[in-house]
Amino acid sequence: MEVAKNCKRIRNLQLQECSEVDQTVVSMFLQNCRDLRVLHLSGRRARHLTKESVDTLCRTAAQNITEIRLPWCKLSTNELAHLISSLRNLVTLELSYCNVDDIVVEKIAANCPSLRSLSLHGCKQVSLSVVKVVSECKHLSTLDLSQCSGVPSLVLQMIETQYPHLTLVRSKY
Repeated sequence: MEVAKNCKRIRNLQLQECSEVDQTVVSMFLQNCRDLRVLHLSGRRARHLTKESVDTLCRTAAQNITEIRLPWCKLSTNELAHLISSLRNLVTLELSYCNVDDIVVEKIAANCPSLRSLSLHGCKQVSLSVVKVVSECKHLSTLDLSQCSGVPSLVLQMIETQYPHLTLVRSKY
């Protein structure tokens, strides 16, 4: 808790398996670390990201963040869409196994022009909107659609054919 209060110049915050970190600590980091560039919350820590902490992040550090990794987060699609709308300088975004649907993917396409790497691994509600991300995010070089069963195989084949510079990660199940 003391670190979250006193280390206001943190630029890279990675809280993966820290057993003492709860929602209060995550919120405190997001409120105090206004120079944050990288945010990685995974596993149980990603579940501590709430609507309130998203609002705090959008108010404080969103304009500086270039990388955000939130696998397994429990934010709603509306909360994710709100967050994405604030992250204009993103280069790397991982939302594996999150509540991502086509609305969230369209927000990514509209708001993240500098995006180079996007992981939607295990996001089963994603479908045709991936085409918009590939066409709008001109710098995108890696797209992980593994276990995205909503994306038709014809769309995946079209992406591979029309965007040969893109590394498309996918699985058949």
